[in-house]
Amino acid sequence: MTDGLRWQEVFRGAETALVSTKLGGVEDEPATKKAFWRETAAAKREALLPFFWTVIAKEGQLYGNRDAGSSAQVTNGYKFSYPGYNEIVTGAPDPRIDKNEFGKNPNVSVFEWLNGLPELRSKVGVVGGWEVFNDIFNRDRAGIGFAVGDAGHRIAHRGSAALRGDDPRDVGALLLEVAFLESDRERHAVGRAAVISDGDVLGHCRGGKQHPEHGHDR
Repeated sequence: MTDGLRWQEVFRGAETALVSTKLGGVEDEPATKKAFWRETAAAKREALLPFFWTVIAKEGQLYGNRDAGSSAQVTNGYKFSYPGYNEIVTGAPDPRIDKNEFGKNPNVSVFEWLNGLPELRSKVGVVGGWEVFNDIFNRDRAGIGFAVGDAGHRIAHRGSAALRGDDPRDVGALLLEVAFLESDRERHAVGRAAVISDGDVLGHCRGGKQHPEHGHDR
């Protein structure tokens, strides 16, 4: 899951206003345009999200392209994190969850359910930087592997190093090198929830502004 990534970037690619120093806050406008600007929406979105469009789009199912008449949105009535995450991972809204400080989730996530299947037990895990994921996925009850908070941040920082070119490994490989998955090469882990919040965090820090690199999935 990627928190804070708009549907416009996913389906249209880099937005004109954001590929600029004045409005988008990019430091190197020529380099940013060279990296992410293309003539068509299809080309722009693949430049911005190459893995998403060359792998996920071809092997999975996409929803939410409003330009094509597809609208995908949560139904919980709130516009903040915990209620939305609960609906995503459990498949239904819960009106009781009305704040991020709600506490342990009474609902069972799909990952906890998967872990309850005999053939998948101990092969499911969660990675995320936000401590509240411990409650959203109900760490105490779920019985699944967790790399949340500091452990999740360490993975994110290493991923950022890869994006900057400071680390020769690609981001996909780094995301798999989380603490609770180190032994999963032997256990053959099959269920993972990786929550990437850069877009949300940087959007808040920049007063709602983002630039294309915040969503780049190289």
